[in-house]
Amino acid sequence: MRERRVTSKFDLEVEKTQLKRLEAEYASNALTGLRLIEQKAQHIANAISILKRHISGLSTTRIMCKIEAANLPANAEGLNGIIGDFGRFQDAIEHSLEQINRHNIVVQSQARSLIPR
Repeated sequence: MRERRVTSKFDLEVEKTQLKRLEAEYASNALTGLRLIEQKAQHIANAISILKRHISGLSTTRIMCKIEAANLPANAEGLNGIIGDFGRFQDAIEHSLEQINRHNIVVQSQARSLIPR
């Protein structure tokens, strides 16, 4: 049994034109979205850079605390525990920032690869 086309209800050229218009519209929307993703990923990269500088500042503060703690009498041992907690907190933040940065680089790279140049 052969398929029969009913073309009397539809204008094929109008349908082609509409599909081409939709294709162009969706391609434009996709490109706009990819550029926005790339832009947001760059903002995240900048924020990570700033946060890493702040973490470096925390390292300096922690070292200064250790120096000051060494000059205190032996009954100030609680400060060493706080300094240790502070160091673990700082390490956790650094680790998390590195993970975020790795994922962000992948997102940024993928978005850039999809944008026609």
